[in-house]
Amino acid sequence: MARRPPLSPEQLPDWPVGDPAAPLAPGVVRVWLWSLDGPCPDCDERWLSVDERDRADRFHFGEDRQHFVAARCGLRRLLAAATGRSPAEVAFRYHGLGKPALEHDGATVRFNLSHSAGVALAAVSADADVGADIEAVRPTRWADGIAERYFSPTEVAGLRGEPVDRQDQAFFRFWTNKEAVVKLIGTGLGFPLPAFTTPLDAPTGAEVTLPKDNPLALSRCWVRPLPTGEHLRGAVATPGSVERVECFRL
Repeated sequence: MARRPPLSPEQLPDWPVGDPAAPLAPGVVRVWLWSLDGPCPDCDERWLSVDERDRADRFHFGEDRQHFVAARCGLRRLLAAATGRSPAEVAFRYHGLGKPALEHDGATVRFNLSHSAGVALAAVSADADVGADIEAVRPTRWADGIAERYFSPTEVAGLRGEPVDRQDQAFFRFWTNKEAVVKLIGTGLGFPLPAFTTPLDAPTGAEVTLPKDNPLALSRCWVRPLPTGEHLRGAVATPGSVERVECFRL
C-alpha cells in the first residue's frame, strides 16, 4: 500500500486530552492517540532499551526514526503512569511473534501499540489482553488483491457492496479489524485471516468467531471500531466484550 505523508493536526480526531496517571478501572480499555510529527518535548531517547535504539538507527529515513522514537517514548510515558515507574524503568519481554508485554514481576497492565502516517495509538487495559491497530485512509484500489487474499468472502462482499467513494474507508475498517485481532492473539499476518469475519458497521463492537488453532486458544473475541474520523481507521480487539472504551489524546 502507498506510503502516506503525516496527517496534519486538523485531520486527527477531536478526542479530549487525558491524564495518563488517572486510575485504570477493571473492564475498561483506555485508548491514547498522539502525533509523532514535529518536535517532541516529552521524548527522551535515553528511555529506550539498547535493542530499541538499535532498531531506531536502522531506519533509512530520518522521519521514520523520529516517529519510532516518539511512539516508544509516548508508550513508556503511558505505562510508567499506569505502573508507578519512571519511563526509563519500563521494560518489555516479547512472546509469540514479537508481541510485547511488561517484564516487571506482578505486572497486570496489558497494552498494544500501532502507528501510521505520523500518528500513534496505544490501547491499555488493567486486566485483559488487547490488540490495537490504526491506519491512515488512502487510495488503495483494494491494494492489488490484498482484500481478496486476506479478507473473508463475507468481508469482500461487504466491501464490494459499498459505494465506490466509500470503499477505501471500508477497506481500512476491515484491515484494522483484522490487524487488531491478530495483534490480540500474538500472531502475524500468516494467521489464516480469511477464516474469520469482522464487522463493517458495528459502532459498539461485535463478536468474532476465531479458528481454533490460535495461541490464546480463543474460540471468539470482540472487535470494536474507534471513532477516529474520516482520515483514520482504528480498532481494538479483546477476548470478550469490555465495559467501555475510553479515547484520549496524549
